[in-house]
Amino acid sequence: MPEGGGEEAHSGPPPAFVAYRFEATDEALDAEALLSGMGVDARPIPAPPGRVGGCGIALRIPVGQVELAETLLERAGLGWSDRVDADDL
Repeated sequence: MPEGGGEEAHSGPPPAFVAYRFEATDEALDAEALLSGMGVDARPIPAPPGRVGGCGIALRIPVGQVELAETLLERAGLGWSDRVDADDL
């Protein structure tokens, strides 16, 4: 579950991707390994600009896999520090 930040409000069509930011690089890499191993298309990307704290890596997840990704992360105890919904990451 997110420890800080939260979902951003959207008007219009749903976003194509969600980016999850983590406090430390090793957490982001552990999350990528977990999600990729479970069939989630988790892609490391530079952390979205304009956010405070966390490491410089985020994971980009297609919106259709967000529920699965969040469930897997929560079960593994891998909390993210921020979530950004976007059309292009």
